[in-house]
Order: sequence, then structure tokens, then C-alpha cells
Amino acid sequence: MVRVFDLLLMLYPVEYRSEFGDEMRAVFMALASSGNRSYWSEFAALMRGAVSEHCHRVSLRATASMAGGVVFAFGLHVVMYWSLVPGKGKSLGRALEHLAARVFMIAILA
Repeated sequence: MVRVFDLLLMLYPVEYRSEFGDEMRAVFMALASSGNRSYWSEFAALMRGAVSEHCHRVSLRATASMAGGVVFAFGLHVVMYWSLVPGKGKSLGRALEHLAARVFMIAILA
């Protein structure tokens, strides 16, 4: 069980492991040596904590730039699909219907 714990501990960022890894391992060792079988929930909590810690490490600046890129890509896609829609002079509802049909077909093909 300790090997599995050590492998799961490797999922955490290096800085987090160096700061809290020994303490986490000591708590797990105490739990495992007590004969308590609740260490399976500790494994699940360890994985959940690793994902959470990686999410917290993503900086706000990187998140903002990714959001800007997503908005820019969305705008480019709308312009591209709008140019592919037949009957530009028709109503907006009809154009959006054609656009939705094309997006649906591309999604199916992908």
C-alpha cells in the first residue's frame, strides 16, 4: 500500500510534494499501521487533491490569455461558417439553422 501511496503522491506538483509530502506520507503510514481499512478513501482523496492542486497552480494570467484565445477562435469560426451559409439575404433564423446543421455534421464527422 505504501508503494501505491508513493506513486499517487507523484501526481502532485514538485513544490507541493517537497513542502507537504513527508507529512502526508507520515499520516498515511499511521493510518495504515493502525489496521484501519479506510486507506482506500485516502487514495481517492489523494488523487482528488492532486487534480485540485494542479488547477490552483494555473495562473490567472494564463487563464485570461486562454479565454481570449477561445473568444478569438470562436469569432473566426463564426465568420467562417457565416461565409459558408447559403442564402445570405435570407432571414437570420434560416442562416442560423444552416449554421447549426453544418456544425452538427462536422461534430458527427469528428
